[in-house]
Amino acid sequence: MSKMIGVIIDEITAKQTTEDNFLNDRDEVYFVAVGAVARGGTGQAEPIHIIRRPPGSEGKEDYWGLHNSEKATDIWIVEPPGLDLHPGDAAYLVVAIREQDNAQLTAIEKTIVGSAEVIAGIVTLILTEGKDGGFGADLIVQGGGTLLDGAVGFVNSLSSDGDQTIGAFDVRIGNDNENITVAMGGVTDMEIISQGGGQTELKAHGSNADYGLRVSAPTLGSESEPKPPRLKGTSHSGPFIQSKFGKQGNFELIASLGSRLLHFFRDNDGQRFPWHKAATLYNAAPHTAGPILTTLPFPAEATLIQSNFFSPGNLEVIGRMSLRIPDDQGDTLGFFFMDSGSKRWFGPYAIIVEGQHITHVTGNPVLIESTYGKESNNFELLVPQGNQVMHYFRDNGTAGFLWHRGGELPMPAGGGGGAIGLSPTAIALIQSNFNEPGNLEAIVQFTPAFDSPGGDTLAFYFRDSKTLQWSQPDFFRVDGQPITGVTGKPALIQSTLGGKGNFELLVPKGDRVVHYFRDNDAGFLWHKGGELPIPVGGGGPIALGPTAVALIQSNFNNPGNLEAVVRMTPVLDTGQGDSLAFYFRDSRTLKWSEPAFFTADGKPITGVTAF
Repeated sequence: MSKMIGVIIDEITAKQTTEDNFLNDRDEVYFVAVGAVARGGTGQAEPIHIIRRPPGSEGKEDYWGLHNSEKATDIWIVEPPGLDLHPGDAAYLVVAIREQDNAQLTAIEKTIVGSAEVIAGIVTLILTEGKDGGFGADLIVQGGGTLLDGAVGFVNSLSSDGDQTIGAFDVRIGNDNENITVAMGGVTDMEIISQGGGQTELKAHGSNADYGLRVSAPTLGSESEPKPPRLKGTSHSGPFIQSKFGKQGNFELIASLGSRLLHFFRDNDGQRFPWHKAATLYNAAPHTAGPILTTLPFPAEATLIQSNFFSPGNLEVIGRMSLRIPDDQGDTLGFFFMDSGSKRWFGPYAIIVEGQHITHVTGNPVLIESTYGKESNNFELLVPQGNQVMHYFRDNGTAGFLWHRGGELPMPAGGGGGAIGLSPTAIALIQSNFNEPGNLEAIVQFTPAFDSPGGDTLAFYFRDSKTLQWSQPDFFRVDGQPITGVTGKPALIQSTLGGKGNFELLVPKGDRVVHYFRDNDAGFLWHKGGELPIPVGGGGPIALGPTAVALIQSNFNNPGNLEAVVRMTPVLDTGQGDSLAFYFRDSRTLKWSEPAFFTADGKPITGVTAF
C-alpha cells in the first residue's frame, strides 16, 4: 500500500532578518526545493522541483514578508495529496530558504529544473549500485555524501540570481513495508536543534540572518487502489460547446437577444439535427418577474462550459452585464448554471473575488474548467478590464466555491513614456496539453488607442503550469505576416489534428472569417488554413459582415470536424438585426461548408446583440 507524504514548514520565525536597517527590516521570503522520488521496484528516479510562494499570490506579492520577530505558519512545501511512496520507494528533497532582492521567481526555474535532474541522476546511481529490489529507508544511509554534495551544488547554483539564501536543509523519506522513516539534516547555513514528536527544529543563519524553523513530514493518507481519473469539463472558452447530453452529444449555444439571454441546443440524435430554444436564462425587460440584478443591465457577451458537477455535468455561464445607464462601476459579470438533472437554470449571481465585485468590464469574459485544483477542477476566468486582462479562478475544492485573483496578463506598452497604446477588447482561452497539468493559452485582441492603418491585432499568451506565470504578449506572425485588420471576437481551440494537437484559430477580418492553425509538431509555426465562405447579397456586394465567431471540434467523423458559429451583422440596417450562421469543416476533405443560417423550432434567430 502506498503512503502519501507531505512536507510542511509548520512555523518559520525571523529572529533577525537579512535587512540590517532600522527603517526597513523586512525580508521577502520564499522557498525553492529540488529532489527526486526513487522507485525501488523499477530502479528509476523521478525529479522534483518546486517554487513555493503564498497561495493565490499570482499578480500579488510572491513572498512572505517578515519583519524581525514575525513568523509565518503552515507553509506546504509538498502539498496534498503529497509524495506517493510505495513500499520500497524513497524520496530525497533539498529545501532552500531565499530572500528576494532582485530576481523574479521565474528566472530561477531553469536552474532548479536542471538541479532536480542532477539529484535524480545521483539517486539513480545509488539505486544502480545498491541492493536489488526495494530501496526504501536505505536511502537514509546509502550515498549520503554524494547526495549532500548534490544538495550543496544546488544551493551554490542559486547564488548568481541576485537573491540571498538564508539556509537549506534536506529531507529523506523511506517507505519500508509501509513503515515510514523520515530524517532531516542541514545542508548549508542550517543546524538541527532537536528532533522528535514528528517534528524537526532547525536554525538558519545565512546572509547575516537568524531564523528558527519547525518542519514536519506527515503521512497524509494511504492509497490501496489508484484514484479514478478526474472528469474533465470544457477546456476551451466561448458561447458554443458540444455537451454530454444526448447519445451523440448535443450542441449548446448561448446568445443575447436584446434584453434576453437565451439557451439554444442542437439535437444531434434527431433527424436533420434540428435546433431548439431551450430556455431564457435572464430577461432585463421591466415586466420580468423573479430575482434579477437590481439595476437590470442588458446581457452582452457570454461564455459557456459544461462542468464536472454532477452527471452528465452542469452547464455554467458567465455573462457580461451591460448597464443601460452607465455609472462609475461600469459593466459587471453575472454567473448562471443549469442543473443537469432538472435542466433548470439558476442565476444570475454576482461574482465576488476576495470580497470585491468584478466591475469595469470592457470586453468579453472567457471561462474554462481546468485541471488545476487539489480536490476538484478549478474554473479559470479571463476578463478585459480597461487596459488590463485580469485572471480569476474559482477554487471548486473549498466550501463556498470561492473566487480568487490569479494575476493579470502583461500588457504591451505603446509609444513614448510607456503610455498604453493598445487596449484588450476580446479574448479566447484554452487549457492545452503542454506540460502537466496543461498550460493556459490565450489569444487577446488589441485595439489601438488611436486609428492605425493596421487596425486591431492579436497577441498570444501562455501561463506555464509549473511557474504559474503568464508570458509576455507575442504578436505572432502567420507565414511571415502579422495578423492585422481584426474586426471581431476570435475563437481558439486545441484540436486532435496532428500528433500533439494543433491550435485552431478563427478570426473575423472585415468581410471574411480567416482560419489559422499552429503546427504544434513543427516549430509551433502559425499557418493560414483557409477562409469560411461568406454569404453575399444580390448583385454580388457583401451584405453581411462577420463580427464574432465561436469554434469547437465535434465528435462527427474521425478526427472530429471543426464546427463554427458566426455572428453576421448587416452592412445596412434591415430591421432584422444580426443573425447567426453555422459552418463545419469536414475532417476528411478539410473544406469548410457554406453557411447555414440558424432556425430554432422553425423560426429564424435574428436580433442577436451579443454572443
